Amino acid sequence: MVFQRRIELNSAVLGKLLILMFVMPLTTAQALEYDWSGFATIGMGKQDGSNILFQEFDENLSMSTDTKIGGQLDIKFNEQWSFSTQAAIQAYTFTPDKDYKPTLSSAYFRYQPNAANLIRFGLMRTPHYYFSEYTEVGAAYPWVRLPTSVYEKSFEPLDDQYTIDFIHLTEFNGWFISSRISLGHPLGGENGGGKYDFDTSLGLSVIAERDDLTLRLGTYLSTLDVYSYNDDLNALIAGLYGFGAIPGLEEFNTLADELSFKDVDIAYTSFSLVWEPGQWAIYAEIYNLDNQSQFFANSLGSYISFLYQFDRFAPYIVLGSTKTEGEKQEILDLIANASPTIALPPQQLAIIEGLKAGTTEVQKVYESAYDNLAIGMRYDLSSKVVVKAQVDGFYARRNSLKRDFTYAGDPTQGRNTYLYSISLDMVF
Repeated sequence: MVFQRRIELNSAVLGKLLILMFVMPLTTAQALEYDWSGFATIGMGKQDGSNILFQEFDENLSMSTDTKIGGQLDIKFNEQWSFSTQAAIQAYTFTPDKDYKPTLSSAYFRYQPNAANLIRFGLMRTPHYYFSEYTEVGAAYPWVRLPTSVYEKSFEPLDDQYTIDFIHLTEFNGWFISSRISLGHPLGGENGGGKYDFDTSLGLSVIAERDDLTLRLGTYLSTLDVYSYNDDLNALIAGLYGFGAIPGLEEFNTLADELSFKDVDIAYTSFSLVWEPGQWAIYAEIYNLDNQSQFFANSLGSYISFLYQFDRFAPYIVLGSTKTEGEKQEILDLIANASPTIALPPQQLAIIEGLKAGTTEVQKVYESAYDNLAIGMRYDLSSKVVVKAQVDGFYARRNSLKRDFTYAGDPTQGRNTYLYSISLDMVF
């Protein structure tokens, strides 16, 4: 499925933000403190012409996928209250068109009553990862793009939410610890294959820092409804429900419920490690996405990256892996054992066998696994401008792929692809 990301800014909202950003210096200089910063990535890349496409790259050199520009405005009202907002313009947001629509990434208030406690509320990034709040800012991370084995586009409906955060800061035995609890509502929304709706979410995370080491552990809980726009899938679900009233086929109702994917509890858990001793830097993250559905797959992804800085150069390597697989055998047994206990016409028996075969095939779509190897070089032109070059190899271990990938042709032909990228990242 293809997901619409962030909130698209209509002309009225964008106009108000621009007025706030550019008129404020003339009207509120004495009343408020404000800070404006910007970021941009000029990126280009191409693939090796293989059968598999990654994030819409093909054999032609393209700038549309990685290129973006954005800005952040921070306003301080007094010692306790402040406001922050970030917006970006980019072409590749998993939408059918590439017209560089402005999108609002965050807009929230901060209230800090004392040095140990902080409350934030508004539109914010969901705290899934170490780089959750900087996914658009290429200069904030060492690679051309965030490792896709963990930072998957398929999670984007979960990436933004209206939320309230309670953060507690403390020190313990030389560790600086930040504990966070958040209550929110993910945006979800329309996508090319359907619509995702979420219930109220709960997030818990702890970040511990000491010297050159940072550790992060977090979990995120929510309930999900999926409304598919796939006519074939909807027809299959309707057929299963239609035959579920026949004695011996009651399990068809269970299969239809699973395929409908309604009111399903999901749990996302992640762990991050960042260690920067001297000229070395090591980054590692792992996640597990679990859901109560017996039909739809759970996901597990991880990466580890090593970087060595000498002078202005920093070569790096990234090793990543991800897989998605469900409790397949239980569903297959359910399908195989479903059989009418009353006599039926041959035409209905043929339809029943077709429904069983279709259900089996749909389950295969949600299985995938691939490994990723990336080798790159970063060069610091200045403290605010960085050039990166990177070669990625993606090696599919199953014919079905994650949603960052699409097939250019026959899904049975070609399972590996190579991507060559370069980017110029800057902050200003």
